[in-house]
Amino acid sequence: MMIRNMVLKRIGSALLALLLSSVVIFLLVRLAPGDPINLVLGEGPGDIGVNTELLEERRESLREAHGLNDSIPVQYANWFKKIITLDMGTSIRSGRPITQELWSRVPATFTLALAALFIETILGVLFGIYSAVHAGKLQDRAIRLFCVILASLPAFVLSLLFLFLFCLFGFIG
Repeated sequence: MMIRNMVLKRIGSALLALLLSSVVIFLLVRLAPGDPINLVLGEGPGDIGVNTELLEERRESLREAHGLNDSIPVQYANWFKKIITLDMGTSIRSGRPITQELWSRVPATFTLALAALFIETILGVLFGIYSAVHAGKLQDRAIRLFCVILASLPAFVLSLLFLFLFCLFGFIG
């Protein structure tokens, strides 16, 4: 009985965290400066020679079609309902459904993840063996410190670091 209650409590906490995360993400995207319709229309602040009346009609029809004239809570409810049913809409760039866009990128993502796992495993085993051979010595402590620092860095920092290193040594254009 106690285990069941603990599991239910954990599941409830996880669902609450997901709900709060979705609210924060939605609000951050929705309340960002600028009008998302400008991205669709591809207009800049200094467009000259554009029929402003026609542009305004197009802007209003797009705002209505995407539900941007609704209140923020209504927009969130509509967005959440679509996310739950896996209806993510269509891409602004390609006009294809976003689920198709995501699935078309899964093979490349899977390949990168496998390559990273392979490299990670090889380096981990090599560092582990070297550290075990030199247990308690300076080399062991240096490897442990390096691994702790590497594990604590956010992924985007490591990405920028590797991008810089690959460019520096000529692996990337």
